[in-house]
Amino acid sequence: MLWKTIEVESNKRALIFRRNRLDKILEAGQHRISELNGKVRVEIHSTVGIVSDFE
Repeated sequence: MLWKTIEVESNKRALIFRRNRLDKILEAGQHRISELNGKVRVEIHSTVGIVSDFE
């Protein structure tokens, strides 16, 4: 398969890793990821309860 379709729910983010390195962070929505540049690993994490100290 050359393309992988990822559905990221609201209040979640998907971390895309290529060759065990973080490549992208995807926000909510539907995304197509190319697998031509090697194997892709996807981790989906909730953003609920994350507190930021940024002003």
